[in-house]
Amino acid sequence: RFQPETQSERQIEHGPIRSISERALTYGKSRIIMQEIRYPDWPVKEYKIRIHWSESGMRLKIAIPVNMEHPSLTAEIPGGEETFSADKQEHAHGQWIKIKSDNPGEELLIAHNGLHGFDFDGRDVRLSVLRSAVYCHEQGDQLLTGPEPRYMDQGEHEIHLAIWSDSAVSPALVACWLVAPPLVWPHLPVGATY
Repeated sequence: RFQPETQSERQIEHGPIRSISERALTYGKSRIIMQEIRYPDWPVKEYKIRIHWSESGMRLKIAIPVNMEHPSLTAEIPGGEETFSADKQEHAHGQWIKIKSDNPGEELLIAHNGLHGFDFDGRDVRLSVLRSAVYCHEQGDQLLTGPEPRYMDQGEHEIHLAIWSDSAVSPALVACWLVAPPLVWPHLPVGATY
């Protein structure tokens, strides 16, 4: 578990369109810089997460608590969606997850920019973010002695998540917005002279 750095939380923006707060967390030799973005007129919380990963032989997951009775999980798959059981197994999926309870209107929606793995135990959905195994190493095989092995997923990574509970907001559209956000190009007007 990553721990928050003392006095690292700060407000970056606060205005009528959006508010951004940032904090830093550490674990071992790794560090996360997480921005939480809130919009007053939109029910979606957006998270921009920059990870400086320096661990070896470990997997990083983001756990999102699900506070519901008898939740069922549906996720995007190629060409559609599929319902998954709370079996604690790793599953592949597309870019969004929808969790509903037996109570009408009680749901949690998650979209991201390409994590594609999760496990679910009925209490938490855990998104697979990084896996720092040795390259080409099969489980159970002994590592050869010799040069220092190379580990996967080392260095800096950026994750973009959105979490909300209003089913009127389409998870597919939010996922598209995270993967391909609108572009803004600053430029001088044509024909301007200075």
